Amino acid sequence: MYATTPGLRGPLLLLIGFLVDLYLLIQLGSVIGALNAVILVVFSAVLGVQLVRHQGLATLREAQLRMAQGETPERSMVEGLMVLLGGTLLMLPGPLSDGVGLLMMIPPIRRAVAAWVVKRIFWFFPPGPPPSGGGGRLIEGDYRREE
Repeated sequence: MYATTPGLRGPLLLLIGFLVDLYLLIQLGSVIGALNAVILVVFSAVLGVQLVRHQGLATLREAQLRMAQGETPERSMVEGLMVLLGGTLLMLPGPLSDGVGLLMMIPPIRRAVAAWVVKRIFWFFPPGPPPSGGGGRLIEGDYRREE
């Protein structure tokens, strides 16, 4: 199997990201000391949990507000997934994952990325009912349930 096989790209990128993160963590530990590196890892994990709780609830409230106004909360849903992913990255040990996770927790950056993702999704799946026609037949009629 080759690394260009579509099924291997995701796991291969995750493995490379993990190895780079581990290397950076070891380098950080050699500069600031192992104990300080461990304290930093624990602090980032606690920060991740707290940020997921706070930002997740704020995103949930925004989605509920949009639904109450009759709008679809697609951007809020994407933001919620980004908060969850960002918090998970903050809980993983390593400066690279912490940096990316922290960027996902900054509301202006998260909103811009979520708007871009929503725009890309609706390019593939436009909102509204599916197009009619297309060879399917519509049969109208009445029915009665007999028991």
